Amino acid sequence: MASASILYPSDVISHHVHHHGLIQQKRPLPPSHIQIKLIVDINLLRHDPIIDNYTNCFSVQQTLRFGLNILQNRNNLHELLASAFTRLRIDMPSAFYNTLVQEIMGCGVGIANRTFDSAWYCKVMYLHSTIQALLVESEINQETLMSRALAESRSEFERINNGMVAATESSIKEMIEKVKVEAGDEEKCM
Repeated sequence: MASASILYPSDVISHHVHHHGLIQQKRPLPPSHIQIKLIVDINLLRHDPIIDNYTNCFSVQQTLRFGLNILQNRNNLHELLASAFTRLRIDMPSAFYNTLVQEIMGCGVGIANRTFDSAWYCKVMYLHSTIQALLVESEINQETLMSRALAESRSEFERINNGMVAATESSIKEMIEKVKVEAGDEEKCM
C-alpha cells in the first residue's frame, strides 16, 4: 500500500509559548494596527518500538502574521492556526491543541496589555511557540511490521527444517484438488 509509511503525531511531549520581542514605535498606534508575528517551531521525534529508540525525524518552522484583533478572539485564532496544524497532522480536537491556543492567547494578550500599560508603542509583537511531538506509526505500518515478522518466522522455519518450506493454504488447496482429480480418474479406469 502506498500509505504504509505515513506517520501521525499522537503525543505532544512538551510545548512552550514565550514573548520573543517587539518592534517599538515612537508614536501611539491604535490596537487595530498592531501585528502579531507568531513563530511556531515543531520538532517531531519518531519512536521505533522494536528497538525502543527515539530519533529526531524532522523539524518544521512556520511563521504566521496576523492582527492583534485575531489574538483577542479564540475562534478567529483557532481558524488561523487550524490550517497550519492540519498540514502538520496535529490533532485539532486534542487537549494539547486547546491548551496551546489558550497559551498563545494568554501570552500575547498579556504582553499587549503590559505594553499598553507602560505607554510603549509597538508595531509588531513577536511570539514564539516551541512544540515537541512524538510520531507513532499508523495501523497500516503495523501490518507491514507483521508481514516482516512473518517473513522472518518463515526463514527461521526453513533454517530449522533443512531448507524445507512450510506449506501455504493455497498450495494445500491445490494439492487437494489434484488428489481429487487423480482419485476421480482412478475410479473411471477400474
